[in-house]
Amino acid sequence: MTERAAATARTTRLAVGALALAGGAVAFLAGFLPWLSAGTEDGGTTSITGWGGITGSSQIAGTNLNDVLNGAGTYRPGLIGLIFGVIAAVAGVVIMAHLPEGRRPHRITAAVLTCCGLVCLGFGLWRGLAPGDASVFDP
Repeated sequence: MTERAAATARTTRLAVGALALAGGAVAFLAGFLPWLSAGTEDGGTTSITGWGGITGSSQIAGTNLNDVLNGAGTYRPGLIGLIFGVIAAVAGVVIMAHLPEGRRPHRITAAVLTCCGLVCLGFGLWRGLAPGDASVFDP
């Protein structure tokens, strides 16, 4: 491998690793954003985060939906982004920091990263196209 080819491969590896790290961090942080919103009876809005935190003008704002459910269920859709976001971030760091010898150095890491990306993409599309209300607003 020539010196120029090695430099190009290193730059590509760093770019892909940085992109994976950024994507994993975004998937992790997205779990803390509001996942559903609904209007209240007084005309305000109530939002619930991916970990169950309730905000807005509701009477129960400032509490956690998991506490309100009192053991009848849990609401933690942000857990999917957390798990696969952290795995993707770790895979990105591995791609950037470690270069094993051989013709195909990152087959397993690339497979893990691809699986994490597909899970995050699929879950994000599902929640984006059909967010639902987690049956919290049913009478």
